[in-house]
Amino acid sequence: MRISSFFFLFFFVMTFIMMLFFAFLCDISLVMLVKAGRRKHCYSLKSLGEACYGRLGGRIIDGILILLLFGACVLVMIIICDLVVPVTEEICFRSS
Repeated sequence: MRISSFFFLFFFVMTFIMMLFFAFLCDISLVMLVKAGRRKHCYSLKSLGEACYGRLGGRIIDGILILLLFGACVLVMIIICDLVVPVTEEICFRSS
């Protein structure tokens, strides 16, 4: 086995393990949010933040959600803009 293929395999396996670990952490945080919401009888993140931390907690949750959704929109726009040029070139300037 060459060194380059060893590094490729090693980093592939480590990346897969890290993805599983972070997926597990996301699952745990979601379960904790659902349990906290059921205990406080809250069915939205903002109402849960207000129930646990007061009015300021609800505003902090609103701000965090706005930042998260803005980041997701920027990511989608970057992906779309990166894909438009190659697809357009392939469709319009395809050599027959």
